[in-house]
Amino acid sequence: DLLIPVFVSTLVFNGVSYTGDKGRNKKEAEQLAARAIILSILGTYLLLSEIINSSGNVFLMHIV
Repeated sequence: DLLIPVFVSTLVFNGVSYTGDKGRNKKEAEQLAARAIILSILGTYLLLSEIINSSGNVFLMHIV
């Protein structure tokens, strides 16, 4: 059986620990942990728009 390594990184920012998703290497894991911090800083009111090709409507999603 071939084992594939998985990397996870945790960063502390402003006294709070943030753990990122699993990465394929150390660098990716660190970037994913930094991404977790950025998403937290941006807050819960991130708006994502998705254009539905069939109708051309734009939907905004509220991420909690």
